[in-house]
Amino acid sequence: MSMKEVDLLVSQNIILKRGSEMDIKKTEYYIEINGNDNNGEFMIRIQKDCCQLQIETEDNDAYIDVSYAKLKTIRNTINEILEGYEKLNH
Repeated sequence: MSMKEVDLLVSQNIILKRGSEMDIKKTEYYIEINGNDNNGEFMIRIQKDCCQLQIETEDNDAYIDVSYAKLKTIRNTINEILEGYEKLNH
């Protein structure tokens, strides 16, 4: 499976998530989850090659208030990256 095919699989699923409290965007190298909670804005960036996870918050803390729905969105996004990575490398 090519990286282009992985991108297509991921982008098809991301379209369904745009209605959630978090915005998910895809670039060539990473997927980024942006949202906000009672502490302000946050960003979670996951490299598509599974080599790095980055978390930024307004006050530089790594604590993010989450809900069941937000955790499901994060889990599903990570699962999509892992599945795409496995298909590409196996």
